[in-house]
Amino acid sequence: MFFKVILLFGLSSFLAVGKEIPLAEAAEDISKTLAAGGIVTAEGSIFSQVGKFTDPKIPAEKRIFEIGSISKVFTGLLLTQAVVEKKVTLDTPISTLLGDLVFKDPRVGEITLRQLACHTSGLPRLPANLEEGGFNQLDPYAHYSRSQLDQALANLQLDAAAPQEWSYSNFAVGLLGDLLSRLYDKSWEELVREKITGPLKMSDTVMTLNADQKKRLAAPYFGDEKVATWHFQALAGAGALRS
Repeated sequence: MFFKVILLFGLSSFLAVGKEIPLAEAAEDISKTLAAGGIVTAEGSIFSQVGKFTDPKIPAEKRIFEIGSISKVFTGLLLTQAVVEKKVTLDTPISTLLGDLVFKDPRVGEITLRQLACHTSGLPRLPANLEEGGFNQLDPYAHYSRSQLDQALANLQLDAAAPQEWSYSNFAVGLLGDLLSRLYDKSWEELVREKITGPLKMSDTVMTLNADQKKRLAAPYFGDEKVATWHFQALAGAGALRS
């Protein structure tokens, strides 16, 4: 990762050395260690921000961050809805949703949606072919297409059949998001909007920013160096949201 974002959700207090202190105060202490960027906190309806934002005039409650792997929570919710709608079960094998794809290792096709969601599929953290076909180290997922994803699955060799020991995998949850996209014949972005953020009126939780939202996006940093925001195609379900 080229930048670190600290997100503090749904917390009313921060525990430090056995002592409760207000969340905003805890953020203030943490912000002193940041070379650039900042932190937004919310306690009830009270929003605060601290740090070194490039545009300090943006209200805390209007500032947008790349939320990275918190996007995986939304992919999990989409899977839950697909199960409720009886489109799939948690134990549906991925081969069911991948058409005529031929696997070098048949055990890959037997991986279930549950195992993808729970990081027990045995898939590596990243696809073996991620750094092929237009890879940009500063925006590492932007080029990665569905055809590359299918190629990675077709060529993958597992160490053992799933379920395997828990091992965090962007590959697995990114694949899960793309499989749900195929299931509904809609993009992952459309599914999130239709089934989660639209009904909940979360208008500032999006994959693609409009002009106003772009102005409110917190710039990402690596130390004190400003770096690029990230973009996604086939692996969107692993980390594409801004909020």
